[in-house]
Amino acid sequence: MAEQLFRPTPRPRNILLALAFCASYSFFPLLANDTPPDESRIKEAVIVSAENPALAIRMADDAMRTIGRHAITIGDRASGERFIFGETDGAEVKRLFIAQFEAFHADNDGTYNYDLSKSPEVAGYRWRSNAYAFDMTASRRDNPAGEAAGTAALLEKFELNVPENWLMWRSLTVTDESRKGELILFYVEFGKDHNMTLADIYVGDEETPEWISFQKDLERRANAVFELAPVVDGIPLGESWVHIPVGGE
Repeated sequence: MAEQLFRPTPRPRNILLALAFCASYSFFPLLANDTPPDESRIKEAVIVSAENPALAIRMADDAMRTIGRHAITIGDRASGERFIFGETDGAEVKRLFIAQFEAFHADNDGTYNYDLSKSPEVAGYRWRSNAYAFDMTASRRDNPAGEAAGTAALLEKFELNVPENWLMWRSLTVTDESRKGELILFYVEFGKDHNMTLADIYVGDEETPEWISFQKDLERRANAVFELAPVVDGIPLGESWVHIPVGGE
């Protein structure tokens, strides 16, 4: 039986966090204050969005397990939700995957005006990608109500350590013709595991040669972690799972 998982403020959306147990699927909402599911029983993790976007996302890496979800707000202009998956070792977080659904509020005339005309089309949507790194301690201090701070708080709720330097590959798309919604997919590694700090990544606003070189393999690892498929009548097209191509833009 399927239950509706995600109803953002701007308009209803039918997103299901599906965890497959052995040969059968069990659908249930995973709340941020729930105990994480028994990892030994999880075979597959899938997010299904019936519309805006009509898209399914699944983990293609068995090490990436469901952690939870949390609401987000972007000032008073937009809101949405993050779904968090990760590879952990005890209290240590080794990698994360984050699916961030957000949309401008109905009373806001803002739109997501990305130029996606040259971006690769995957599962019916065009995807624009880039690398980014930030200091979580500084982010939580400067924007305590922000999306990053919310993710850090969720990790801490489950007694996971929050790394300081976050190295991300992110892919985004616009979810509807009105450009009122977007979906951002983040793959995250951490500076502690690559002997890198922000000083190794940026000099002022400029990327260092070391970081530019690092991004090539980061993109490959990111795009290998998840797959996408179009959704018709709320059901993923099972034969259509595909990765975003490396070097798409």
